[in-house]
Amino acid sequence: MMPRRTAALFLFLVSPLWAQGTKVPATLADLQRQYDDETEKAVRAVNEKRLKAIDGWLKAHPAKGDDRGTALIAAAEVASGLQKNAESAAYAQKYLEELPTGPARLQAGNLAGQGLLSLGKDAEAQKAFEAALEGAKPADEVVEVVEALGLLHLKAGRKDEALKTYEQVETIFGKGAASFVKGLKEGADKLFTAPPPLEAKDLEGKDLTWDRFKGKLVLLDFWATWCGPCVGEFPNVLRVYRKYHDRGFEVVGISLDKEREALDKFLKEKGAPWPQNFDGQGWQNAVAKKWGVQSIPATYLISPDGKIIRMNLRGPKLEQVVAMNLPRK
Repeated sequence: MMPRRTAALFLFLVSPLWAQGTKVPATLADLQRQYDDETEKAVRAVNEKRLKAIDGWLKAHPAKGDDRGTALIAAAEVASGLQKNAESAAYAQKYLEELPTGPARLQAGNLAGQGLLSLGKDAEAQKAFEAALEGAKPADEVVEVVEALGLLHLKAGRKDEALKTYEQVETIFGKGAASFVKGLKEGADKLFTAPPPLEAKDLEGKDLTWDRFKGKLVLLDFWATWCGPCVGEFPNVLRVYRKYHDRGFEVVGISLDKEREALDKFLKEKGAPWPQNFDGQGWQNAVAKKWGVQSIPATYLISPDGKIIRMNLRGPKLEQVVAMNLPRK
């Protein structure tokens, strides 16, 4: 018998479908996918209206000031969420032009840099990030800016500059950030290098090799059904996969489970469509050992030309980076 709370939630989800005379999806995963799609469309529509309204307000209030600065930052954030990167960068750069010492200077520099970076304007993005860090105080944006700037240096072969950039986190946040900085520096040895060979089998016995995903953007995901953070992130990975798979995004799961039954049950319930590797060895999984994985979740994003370009992407950042590295529509 279905628990009372679960039954109530299920009825809440499907009752609007019945009311509309729509056929109820065959599985709960299909139902969730339908509502995810509808929710995303609704949120996008609202944000499109919001951006248009803010832009209208900005045009009606051209005089420089704090309110206008707040509106410029809001417009940059909304445009970024809509993946209108050129518009986001333009709003953020306008803020920096009008309020060069304003309270949102770090935030504006980050938005400008991220927007320019997604447009392939690396040199301009670098200047925006460097300017954003000048006199920066502890804030979430500092970490984003430092990581992005470090990646730009690594991409250009300037490893020493990347390491110096990472040290700015400790300079700004203090010794408490030492372990985080150490992790960034250790990751620098892997980024923009070719990944280790992928020589494994999927659950159907088919070969899992890089040749199978040639020319694709691939997220290699080390996880397990017993890992709480892995399970918590799973819906986000699934959503991003469904949204970008047709544009060349692939996911390869490397399960550190020991029980095949638990894995099969989880995948059936969640409707995960990408290939999975499982050898029942847990932490001794052959692929995990080759990659030196010591904690999960652990993810690596492999570019279409076969280079590790990001590590441990989660939450909204996963979609942002995936979208940035796929061919534009």
